[in-house]
Amino acid sequence: MIKLATSLKDVTDAINKFPSEVKQSQELQERLAYARAWYAIRNKHGEWVFGPSKFVGYKELTAEKYLDSNVKLDGRKTEVHLSEWFCEMTDDLDPLWDELSDFLAEFGKIPSRMARINILDQYRDSHIINQEGGGQFDKVVELIIEVSKILPAQQLRDLKKRLAT
Repeated sequence: MIKLATSLKDVTDAINKFPSEVKQSQELQERLAYARAWYAIRNKHGEWVFGPSKFVGYKELTAEKYLDSNVKLDGRKTEVHLSEWFCEMTDDLDPLWDELSDFLAEFGKIPSRMARINILDQYRDSHIINQEGGGQFDKVVELIIEVSKILPAQQLRDLKKRLAT
C-alpha cells in the first residue's frame, strides 16, 4: 500500500527524484501538462526542482507505481498534507513560472492554465530577497532550512509561527 509522505525529507526526496522518473517514462511525460499543483524546492546546486503533488505527496513513489491503475492516489489528500510545509506562490509573473515552463518544455509540454506552484514556507522570504538582488542572506536561510528539517513537528510549527510574526 502506498502511504502519504510523513516528513519533509520524504517530500524533498520525492521532488528531487521526480525529474529522473519523468525522463525514464514516456507515459509519465504525457501526463505532465495535466498536473495542477506543482511543488518546488532548490536542489543542492541552488537550482529549482519540481514535482506534482500527487507524486511528491506519497512516500517512495516511482513512475511505475504512479502509473499503476491498481494504485489509488489522491492529489486532494496530498495537497492538504503538503500544506504543512508549503505555501502557494501567488505572483504569476514570477521567474519561477519560467523555470517550470522550461522543465516541462524538455518533454514538449506546457503548464496547465490551472497550475499553481507551491514553495517551502521557508523559501518564501528568501525567494523574494533573491529576486530583488539581496542574496547576502542565502547561506543563513539555507542553514535555517537544514536545521528545520530535523525539528520535531511541534517545534517546526512553533518556528513557523515565530517567523510569521
